[in-house]
Amino acid sequence: NGAFGLMGNSLLVCSNLTLTNSGYLSIYSGQTNSVGPDYGALVSVRANLSMASGSWVYAYSDNTNGGSPLFAIGQDMRVADGGGFSADGRGFTVGYGPGKGNPTYGGGGYGGKGGDGAGGRGGPAYGFTNAPILPGSAGANLPHAGNGGGVVRAEAGGIVTLNGTLRANGDAAFILHGAGGAGGSIFLSCGKFVSTNTTRLWAY
Repeated sequence: NGAFGLMGNSLLVCSNLTLTNSGYLSIYSGQTNSVGPDYGALVSVRANLSMASGSWVYAYSDNTNGGSPLFAIGQDMRVADGGGFSADGRGFTVGYGPGKGNPTYGGGGYGGKGGDGAGGRGGPAYGFTNAPILPGSAGANLPHAGNGGGVVRAEAGGIVTLNGTLRANGDAAFILHGAGGAGGSIFLSCGKFVSTNTTRLWAY
């Protein structure tokens, strides 16, 4: 049940990274900009990343700027059933994001336009389909709208064996008449991808 956290523009470098016994890693990314790297926090694993059942990575994007964590893995990544990465509701917060919903009741946009509400249009689409590394935008109608989904991003030089879950869902509105946030991003780069009937990838 151990926990480890990173805050801001952080860097974690290790030979191997193993999460087990319901241990978890929380990363609160710093901001990024046009002249810097395209991530706000970096976990650099020179060899292998392994995650056991019950162990999770919680990836938080900067909620106003959109900077997000990157996992750079030299060899293999293995995620067991019952474990995984979660960026649910950890993207842009209400009032922020290139696709934020327009008052009132407009849903957040990202990969597609947000849903229109009774008094406002949904936020516009943005980002790149071949490089989805941005978080989703929040819905409109303070303070009851949902946050956008964050970013799950991993680049592995070897095999990614995913028996568990990667998720970056936007939040639903918290009460009636609020607007939902847009789903975020899942971006995997690897030499080979292996999935099973327990594999789940969600970003809605």
